[in-house]
Amino acid sequence: MEVGRTAAIVAACFVAFSGCLAEPSAPPGRTRHVITDPNDFSYLDDKDGIHVHDYWDGRQAIVLFDKRIQQGTPSVNFGSIGFPLDPGEGQTVIPGTRWINATVNWTNRMPTTPALYFEYRTPTGATGRLPVPPNAALSIPLNTSMNDLPHAHITQWSFALLATTSGGPTLIQLDFHARIEIVRTPGELEPSPPHPDRWGANTTVVLSQASGPLRDANPSIVAVGGRPALEPRLLAVPWDTTTVRILFQYNSSTPEQFHYDPSLSYHGADRTTMERNTVRPNESRPAQRDGRHVWTIPVEPRMWDSPYADASLWGLRFSWFGNLQGSNNVVSMGRPVVMDGDYRLAVEAHR
Repeated sequence: MEVGRTAAIVAACFVAFSGCLAEPSAPPGRTRHVITDPNDFSYLDDKDGIHVHDYWDGRQAIVLFDKRIQQGTPSVNFGSIGFPLDPGEGQTVIPGTRWINATVNWTNRMPTTPALYFEYRTPTGATGRLPVPPNAALSIPLNTSMNDLPHAHITQWSFALLATTSGGPTLIQLDFHARIEIVRTPGELEPSPPHPDRWGANTTVVLSQASGPLRDANPSIVAVGGRPALEPRLLAVPWDTTTVRILFQYNSSTPEQFHYDPSLSYHGADRTTMERNTVRPNESRPAQRDGRHVWTIPVEPRMWDSPYADASLWGLRFSWFGNLQGSNNVVSMGRPVVMDGDYRLAVEAHR
């Protein structure tokens, strides 16, 4: 670990020295925009300008996570137990991050001392595991691709502590204080590349389309709280979106009357939890054999995905209660066991 930290310090000095020799500047005739707020998209009006995302506000380091966690009662460990270290909404590994540093102070109040590891996952899916001795100081060097995207409100990094034991069930009772911070790249930050244009000359972008059988055996349907649900994956909700429109149509093929009660939960790219209250459709045309339901969600700028993202951080959960009169295939309280029919789901962004 010391060798790695020494190499990182040497690399940092070289980067700092290089930055002092040549500071990025705008070519003649082009404006250099410095963006200090992830919600600021005003610079996009300047098609020829270059821009730098600098959310550091003069700081050299920013704390992502700082918390003490105590196990109130011992737990039986059958091999390993994990402790997520979630930075929370609004915390990201912002552009220009060169290192992630972590300190972990911990003790085990049980006789057997486990092995403790610091685990992480990067936005590109790469994973790592570092051993954590008591009073550990850890450092992860980063390159540009490992930073979260500009304009992001939710980090795609994940962190956790993993306690492992061997030799059968073992009692552990851990107290630990974990602190994670990001450290800025020395010198000037490099300009970002131009944003992709998701709109072109259009005012509508298709984010998702899906269709299939409307039954629990459909692999695209997951169970949520006893209710069937669809959770479609979306393309990125682009800059300048004002509304997201969701259309759901179904055609029932069951011989009995199908009572249908749809609801929608969602969150934008600035959150990770679904809205507490489900959203009723703006348009609804239920029928015995088929139906059509439309939702229109107003979108604020903070809910947009990063312009550089391909996939969306939005969450959509479309669920319903169903009841087939006179059928033995349906459990009470509106939890259908079998639902025959087809559906079509379309999600669009509108500017």
